[in-house]
Amino acid sequence: MSPLLKIVLLLLSAYSPPRSSGDNGGESFFETCPPTKCSKRGPTIRYPLRLNTQPSFCGREGSELSCSANGSTLFHLPFSGSYLVDSINYYSRRISLEVQDGNCPLQSLLSMNRTDSILEYLSTNLLVVNCTRGGGAIDGMAGPIDCLQNDKDWVYVTDASATMDKLPSNCSISGNGAILFDGGDLVAGVERILRTRKIFMYWRFDEGCNECERKGNYCGINTSTNGTICMNPRHPSK
Repeated sequence: MSPLLKIVLLLLSAYSPPRSSGDNGGESFFETCPPTKCSKRGPTIRYPLRLNTQPSFCGREGSELSCSANGSTLFHLPFSGSYLVDSINYYSRRISLEVQDGNCPLQSLLSMNRTDSILEYLSTNLLVVNCTRGGGAIDGMAGPIDCLQNDKDWVYVTDASATMDKLPSNCSISGNGAILFDGGDLVAGVERILRTRKIFMYWRFDEGCNECERKGNYCGINTSTNGTICMNPRHPSK
């Protein structure tokens, strides 16, 4: 073999074609941050969310979930405590949270602080209204809410954008708050929260993930470029 041919073969053996950062980053990311669950029946946890036992780059900031001793999935809000995770929809970016303690789920949700979390600040502003007489339904107001009332007043909540001149003369505003429910009528939404102890919330849009999830794929992050990547869960190596 001629010296020139040896040099050519040596150069060819040392060369490997470049791979796109998306492919390489995708394989590395999904190997390190595979989808996981707290239990067989629990929701799947994957990007942009992550389990607290996974590296921090497996999810976006403020997206940490954890598993309870009995296998429940928990979402921790730094200033409001932990909520049970009932379901997660990655295409619509919707997560269903359930109040797990306290006697009045509406009170807990009215005081919920989503600071430093991935959750969207999309909410309906409410007014808490105390009425010295009543006990029955009042048009445009949800209540009376037994778990909010005190010894002498009946307590209702209403949309803060409502016209206050329609407020009964024996009623006055005693507080305010913000709450998010899954659209529809305010009264029906509040009644559903009181009945189920659940609320729907959303996380902020991640550029590139929406189309990926629409096709039934999994979205992730390239840790080298910080760009989003997309993987077919049925063919993780492709």
